[in-house]
Amino acid sequence: MSARTAPAATTAAPLPGEGTPDGARLREASAAFESGDHALVRAHVRALSGASDPKVADAAAALGRKVAVDPIQLGFLGACLLALGIIFYLYVLR
Repeated sequence: MSARTAPAATTAAPLPGEGTPDGARLREASAAFESGDHALVRAHVRALSGASDPKVADAAAALGRKVAVDPIQLGFLGACLLALGIIFYLYVLR
């Protein structure tokens, strides 16, 4: 039998904007994402959308995409509501 090797440790790429106010806000947004505070992440991403450093703005946009609503979820919700409406019409109103 072959010996299993441990997976390589992955390190996150450093966030851009080191030493700038926008960089500090990006780090706060990243920490909020790690702790699960998506409302705070969205607030920081909105503030960083007009950052002077394009790398910071791009990193903030990528972080914002991670907490955005998935369009498939919206489609599934719409389909469920439609099915519920049809069932309600057929079995209650008819």
